[in-house]
Amino acid sequence: MNDREVEKLWIAFVEMMTRTGVFARLAEQCGLYIGHMSNADREEVLEIALGMAWTGSEHFNPGKRSLLSYWDSCLTEAVRTRPMWRLRFRERFFLVTSDEIVNPYA
Repeated sequence: MNDREVEKLWIAFVEMMTRTGVFARLAEQCGLYIGHMSNADREEVLEIALGMAWTGSEHFNPGKRSLLSYWDSCLTEAVRTRPMWRLRFRERFFLVTSDEIVNPYA
């Protein structure tokens, strides 16, 4: 794939992720996973999830799966890349396992 094709795919990806009404729902979904994380951990999860969304975007079929579901799976897998994350509860930070973040009521 040449640079021009990659650029076209990138533009389509950005348009898909930032479409009016869609971006707000995707951002809201992030809160379930990163809402209480430290700033550094939050940025790391988002960077990993966006990378996963981009690399898998060529296989994403909006006719078969919703974008919100796709984004949720990217966030889930991003959280699972580390065993522990720093989350803030009240005024303190605690180490929390990725399983506790992904399945908080399990």
